[in-house]
Amino acid sequence: MNWKWIRIAVLVAVLVITGVLLYLLLHREEAECFPENHRESCYQTSKAPYRLYGTKTDYRVLVDRLGLEKEPQFTVPGCRPRAIFLYNRHTTRYPDKENIVEMQDVLPQLLRNIQSAVKEKKVHICKADLEQLERWKMPFKPHHDNKVTPSGKSVVGDQVRRLRRRFPGLFQGRFNASDFVVGYTSRERTRQTAEAFLEHLLSKQDFDAVNFGPPQDSLLQFHKECNKLIKEKKSTPVEVDKFEKGPYMKRLLDTMSWRLGFNVTRDDVDIMYRACVFEYAIHEASPWCAAFNEAELKAIEFREDLDDYYKDAYGLKRNYAQACPIVRELVDRFRNVSKDPSQPTKLLYFSHAGGFKKVVARLGLYRDA
Repeated sequence: MNWKWIRIAVLVAVLVITGVLLYLLLHREEAECFPENHRESCYQTSKAPYRLYGTKTDYRVLVDRLGLEKEPQFTVPGCRPRAIFLYNRHTTRYPDKENIVEMQDVLPQLLRNIQSAVKEKKVHICKADLEQLERWKMPFKPHHDNKVTPSGKSVVGDQVRRLRRRFPGLFQGRFNASDFVVGYTSRERTRQTAEAFLEHLLSKQDFDAVNFGPPQDSLLQFHKECNKLIKEKKSTPVEVDKFEKGPYMKRLLDTMSWRLGFNVTRDDVDIMYRACVFEYAIHEASPWCAAFNEAELKAIEFREDLDDYYKDAYGLKRNYAQACPIVRELVDRFRNVSKDPSQPTKLLYFSHAGGFKKVVARLGLYRDA
């Protein structure tokens, strides 16, 4: 008997078994992170549907989760606030025209796919969800293109009320138009947000006296010019692409296909998700949210966060290095007020998510690692 070959065979067998066990362990962990849930779902009867949708999360959801309505007046012993610098993303808006047209074209076909699957008894969502989908009508029109919604104006009104409560001394006293600096971009939704903010803050007479001035793209969309200079900027970060092609997204497509009764594509997921998040933020309800379970929504949220991290935040230093103009504006404005009390003290700027995320990163906020 050749003991040498026996030892080699045993060693190979041990290595193979170890490899198989490691593979199974890794895939078990993946399954634990994103379970293969083949149970019928019912969105309509859920007591706490998952509502965190990345940068499309309804502002009111976050106000509730963070307890912002309960925050008292902000005080620092021995100090009083003299100025406020507000760098604000625009409020809730409609989808852009391109997305609306795509939703008009694709969602009815997806609904027909679900209806066909129902007849074949392949659908695994509850009757209440199916009834809501049957009644669905496209709520957006191309002319809504990126405009601020009525719900968005209401959100701004709530924000103004909270700021008044937090900093009452800043918003009292006689109105002086020269005390206000209002900045917005060339995109209509930022101007509409600025107007809604001041309409809730001021009387009509005082509102009419405010000088809005021209758009300030060079300041508030600083990142647009920088992006033009980055010739090799990729549309999809490598880490996002790896996640898209990895086991989590494959599991997501498998479970959604099982639930809806037809082969769901990545594009289908994007369109149904867009319908869910926009309809909920604007109308506080969307039957398309029933297409997803909580694990799937969390996977999509992670994908969106990953994309934001590498495109706008800490993933690349150049992202937040671009935000110096806003930081400089903040420092200069406060320095001016400290030296000269006649300088403007209500510094209100309205921009977009891309710039906002870069400024947050520039200030070193909410960095996990």
